[in-house]
Amino acid sequence: MELKVAELEKLQLENEIKSKQQTMKIEIREAEIALAIQRNDLDALKRKLDLADLIATRPGVITWVNKNIGSAVHEGDALVRIADLSGFKVAGSMSDNLLDKIHNNMIAIIRIGNTQLRGSIVNISPAVSNAIVSFDIQLNQKDSKELRPNQKVDVFLVTATRNNVLRIANGPAFNGSNLQEIFVLKNGIAERRTVKTGLSNFDYVEILSGLKAGDEVITSDMGDYKKSKTVTISN
Repeated sequence: MELKVAELEKLQLENEIKSKQQTMKIEIREAEIALAIQRNDLDALKRKLDLADLIATRPGVITWVNKNIGSAVHEGDALVRIADLSGFKVAGSMSDNLLDKIHNNMIAIIRIGNTQLRGSIVNISPAVSNAIVSFDIQLNQKDSKELRPNQKVDVFLVTATRNNVLRIANGPAFNGSNLQEIFVLKNGIAERRTVKTGLSNFDYVEILSGLKAGDEVITSDMGDYKKSKTVTISN
């Protein structure tokens, strides 16, 4: 009887040992998982700490810096903006009423002060916003020293061109119609003359007939003398 009781106690102890071993294995596994999580958190914190040092990923020029000293910065907030000044493109816009007049590869002239750059339309936005259509211009000279990020420039789209024509500086005397009443100056007398015009831009007007090379023309507003055939000009 004592032997059987001892054997039962031995079996019970063995079961308890096995149970404790299983429990310890589970606890060890949980500890290993917790350790892995802590290591991942530590690596993430180290990565954030490394990212606290601002290092440019590409060459460029700083165009903006967050100057709010002492303010809280959250993950994803912009601190510095860098522009690659080795190449620019121009984003243009115009009224959608003229949408049918523009197309890809259309020549464009970009004016910056007294400097003119040339390029061509490479993309026209299919969407119209507030009656405005947008387009992108690729410049022939992308690295011009006259260009700056977010700079506003004047864009002129070339709808047609002609060579070897007679042209005159544009001015208030020209109102956009094909037949124009202008005054030609000769020997102190301004004589009214009808001329036929062709293509025009902000700078020049093409003269098809009514003038010859060398004529001196008054391009300012002469509306007060529109009923006069001649006007005497005195210095």
